[in-house]
Amino acid sequence: MARSLTFALLALLLLVSISVAQTERVFQAKGLTTGKPGKNVYPDTSPGETTVIERSYAGAPPLIPHNVDGLATTRTSNDCLGCHFEGTDFGVGHRSTKVPASHFMNAYTGEKKSATVIGIRYNCSQCHVPQSTEAPPVAQKK
Repeated sequence: MARSLTFALLALLLLVSISVAQTERVFQAKGLTTGKPGKNVYPDTSPGETTVIERSYAGAPPLIPHNVDGLATTRTSNDCLGCHFEGTDFGVGHRSTKVPASHFMNAYTGEKKSATVIGIRYNCSQCHVPQSTEAPPVAQKK
């Protein structure tokens, strides 16, 4: 019994030490332009000056063609909706994508709202991802 307990404690200690060692590792690669893993470099243009990025496939959520740093989504406010709720005109050829009708109804429950985006669609970044038009920091295979 004591031998089993000792073995179990050693195994647990080994697992904990491996997980701690893995969390302390920082990814570093030569040539990353930002120095921050997972961050794209965006042009120095504001959201109203960007152009729509072609969707990857039919039915894909639109990609975000601008930097989203500083745009917050909380329980009480969503900075994305400031421009995208009705679609904002920024000038010739620059209009934000309007929130579609599908975001005002819940396909699972049939719930419909007319004035606000439905709860499951409120967090924009769960489907829409920011993309940069810059070349990737690591060359892509063709």
